[in-house]
Amino acid sequence: MSNLRVEAAEPTASTRIWFVRAGSWGCLIRSFLADGFVGIAWGETGALTGLVDLRAFEERLIAVYPMRSRRTLTAWAAMLGPISAMMARGDDDMTIEPDARRYCRGKVSSDYRWEQGAQLAHRRSVRWSGSLDRAHLSEPTLHCLGAISTVFRLSADATQEALTTFRTLGAPSVPGQRTQRTSNG
Repeated sequence: MSNLRVEAAEPTASTRIWFVRAGSWGCLIRSFLADGFVGIAWGETGALTGLVDLRAFEERLIAVYPMRSRRTLTAWAAMLGPISAMMARGDDDMTIEPDARRYCRGKVSSDYRWEQGAQLAHRRSVRWSGSLDRAHLSEPTLHCLGAISTVFRLSADATQEALTTFRTLGAPSVPGQRTQRTSNG
């Protein structure tokens, strides 16, 4: 097991972009966008509130999935850490809408929560703010965004390019996102 420590997020970390994939091949992207969240599976672990040490995540996973390899459980722990302990309200978040070849961007708007019985039980609410065609990003940034991990933090260079490009292009609306209805009272 690893002795790495997952550092708790600082609430003022406004230049971090987390990337979270919406299930295998983006099969849950409509839920991400319509319901305003990002999340990952492994809900059988129960709530992970209070865990910050990578070893603690691994131990929880070993208890729930004893037949899985240590390598697999370490990889899973490295994805559970960001969702439950490292992301903070105000952090930027991105995901991909694979069929449209478009990246969606939003802001993390909640603390970590565990939703028992949900397919993606470990969650953060996200206020989606726009989307961007992948053709507007450089090859190095696309390589960063193509990382194999389900949850990861973008490199400094990819973060800078993504923020600049979204700002420059005006970040058009996010397809499939539910809009809030207001009453005229």
